Amino acid sequence: LRVSFVAVGHGLSVIAEFPDGRTLLYDAGRMGNARAAALPISSVLWSRRIRHLDAIVLSHADADHFNAVAELLNRFTVGVVYMPRSLDSEPTPTLAKLQSATEAAGVPIGWVSQAMQFEAGDGVQVEVLHPPAQLSEAWSAGGDNAASTVLLISKGPYRLLLTGDLEGWGLEKLISERAVTCDVLLAPHHGSRQSNPADLLQWTQPTF
Repeated sequence: LRVSFVAVGHGLSVIAEFPDGRTLLYDAGRMGNARAAALPISSVLWSRRIRHLDAIVLSHADADHFNAVAELLNRFTVGVVYMPRSLDSEPTPTLAKLQSATEAAGVPIGWVSQAMQFEAGDGVQVEVLHPPAQLSEAWSAGGDNAASTVLLISKGPYRLLLTGDLEGWGLEKLISERAVTCDVLLAPHHGSRQSNPADLLQWTQPTF
């Protein structure tokens, strides 16, 4: 199991390579020029001799987390693009471009929600901890950050938690449930203090 955090600037992209040869990309974007995000992501994948992504998982509807996907679909074959339902309710030009790109590439779109698991093989588990299957009215008030897809990747005793831009009611809901300790925590919302409170650190107790 190898997980790489790609330096894309103000944005996010994480590549998870599983022991059975599958590859999952969590978010792919940056503020501003989408190609500026696609280039470093592509470079890392090519350096690993990866030409196919089994899945792309998007955390939420902010362009700096997904605007490179359309360009990546021109460079790599992709099995499926997963996103939370919040993206389905945000009609923006960038989202329209994403939808057109997936349709042109013949890549299906799937929806992620709590308790969903991805096939990873060889003892690796990938579980969606958030958002819930049914988004409440609180989501409308809290914005799409609160509905960010949270992924827990684990192999044996080792755990990695990916949090997108999680904040607000979404963060409160997550830490109200069973505690999930982890070795590596991706600080929510690019390290924003309001998205990375002491309560989250207490809940996860990360090593890094």
